Amino acid sequence: MTIVLQDRLTDSILKIVQNSTEPLETEEILRLVRKQWRNSTRTKIMYRLSNLRADGLVSGKMLGAGKGVWIWWSSSKLRSSADDENAWPEEVQALENIKSGRTNMITQSADETLTELKELENES
Repeated sequence: MTIVLQDRLTDSILKIVQNSTEPLETEEILRLVRKQWRNSTRTKIMYRLSNLRADGLVSGKMLGAGKGVWIWWSSSKLRSSADDENAWPEEVQALENIKSGRTNMITQSADETLTELKELENES
């Protein structure tokens, strides 16, 4: 029998992820947690999210290279396209990409946007 010891910060993070209707980025979770726990850091949040992921209570995936962007969702709430016949095609594709690990499309799009922003900044 495994005993999972959690602190109040971990409980808050878990509630935020479980009550969300869509995947959240780490920064979004950090912003919501800081409403209750002002001294929370990204490191503390990532540590607890990683532990929750290891325990199977939440799911998470890193998008991008290096430090990248992590997205988190409730393990029990992520639906598949087979679960929802009324899902938009973009939503179905995004869910399939997350589940299969095909995130190049997302990171490539982010890289293109970043390049465009840098070009606009240089023009100014």
